Amino acid sequence: MRPHWLSFVPLLFVVTCGDSKSSQTICAPGTEIFCRCRGGAPGTKLCADDGGGFGECRQADGECTEIPEVTSAEESSTTTTGGGVGGAGGAPSQCSHDLCEVGVALEIGCDECVTSICTSIDPFCCDKLEGQMGSWDAMCLQGVQKICGIDCGIAPSTSASSSSSSAASSSSGGPQCFPIDLLIPGDLVITELMNDSSSLSDAQGEYFEIYNTQSECLELKGLVIESQNDPKPYVIPTSLVLPGKSYALLCRDKNALAGLGVTCDHAYGGGINLGNSSDTLYLKAGILLLDGVAYGSSVIMPVGASRNLDPSKLDHKQNDVETNWCVSKSFISGSSGDRGTPGLPNDLCK
Repeated sequence: MRPHWLSFVPLLFVVTCGDSKSSQTICAPGTEIFCRCRGGAPGTKLCADDGGGFGECRQADGECTEIPEVTSAEESSTTTTGGGVGGAGGAPSQCSHDLCEVGVALEIGCDECVTSICTSIDPFCCDKLEGQMGSWDAMCLQGVQKICGIDCGIAPSTSASSSSSSAASSSSGGPQCFPIDLLIPGDLVITELMNDSSSLSDAQGEYFEIYNTQSECLELKGLVIESQNDPKPYVIPTSLVLPGKSYALLCRDKNALAGLGVTCDHAYGGGINLGNSSDTLYLKAGILLLDGVAYGSSVIMPVGASRNLDPSKLDHKQNDVETNWCVSKSFISGSSGDRGTPGLPNDLCK
């Protein structure tokens, strides 16, 4: 189970002091929760600065027709005295199918775990979105495994091949890893960007580095890569396994970097072109934004060196802060003066 899912669960506190007016904080400022857009597509809601509630449901491109969530009246009318948590390892379920099985939408109240998911996380799982026929889909199974602590066999409980320091191709007998459609924001973090090499041309020397923050391995096939400098996204078409707590290097020209003694885990060719002066790079699971990094400040404008995220800031929110980045100090072995740490831990910024 990956406990970071809990950061997406809204918190409710009510404080009353005598006859004074009650103050209510619905959620922790800055936290996010999942929501659904019309058509069932996932989005996110951001808690306001005052903690008074969540904003509108949004997708990565900012456009989302929000579907109202289940109301308290609907919850009370459908909630019954449910049994224990069903599914693998739990007490017998009163639901129409096992919690670890994809299928028709379940009913609020048929199980404590189902009620928790459908009232706090994802009403779509219980068909409680206006004008939508919900279902118990892969996102619902995420809630079962991550919120309720039930092992649905989505991925092993411990990391596989985590001793490796870089990504490795999967085989038929390889580890069972979390697929792209089960990732959430923060699982992957962009940690390094080489957008203007001196040793090589842009078409040969550009690369960026990502880090798996989880202990479990991730299967990156299907990862969507976008930049503001390109008209369309690039999607990784083949299997690429990234072990837990490890880096993967993605580049334009694998052979050119190999000539410098650098191992590129996946080459995207001309699919992504990083702007020399400014650009924004996005990593997505479908339409769900996993991480994004923008650059363009005159403070950090390296030539022949990569933009380097401080290794103490390996977080998808902390890499949004410009002062957490600096110009790489270490020289790339085999290059004629370029600096960077491709596929390796970054240099400290201070």
